[in-house]
Amino acid sequence: MRNMFQDEVGRELRNLPNGYAVRFYDRRSFGVPFPKQPADYLVVHKGRVWFLECKSCHQPSFPFKNVQEHQLLELERATTAGARALFLVCDRRTRGSFRLYCIEPEAMRNLMSGDRRSATWASLAAVSVFSKVKSPAGWDLAELFENDRFIREETHG
Repeated sequence: MRNMFQDEVGRELRNLPNGYAVRFYDRRSFGVPFPKQPADYLVVHKGRVWFLECKSCHQPSFPFKNVQEHQLLELERATTAGARALFLVCDRRTRGSFRLYCIEPEAMRNLMSGDRRSATWASLAAVSVFSKVKSPAGWDLAELFENDRFIREETHG
């Protein structure tokens, strides 16, 4: 099954100024068994390494079953090793106004702790380090990679 959001992100990453991106293919990509991958994309932008895991949903809330434990663990490991790691979660409920939420693995794990089976879109927005609405031209993810929050962490962290 094709993931339209993953494909959209891939198109944006191919055009990322000062960046290089590689897609990790999943087990279903070619109908042959692949080992579990650390994320959907590995991106290097201006010398900084990013791991991105794409998720999308048409439902009134984001179901936690969409996030596998190995995905959380791999993004946490990447963060511990010094990379930036994010879940890119796309709210696709309303055609023409898709919204992207970028969530760090620790925040996703905190949301998933407890008895809840899903997160409201408002709770995802509250923990998102970057958010935007898709324009007719695409996502323009360059804004994410130039986000002052990540640059400050590197400089002062």
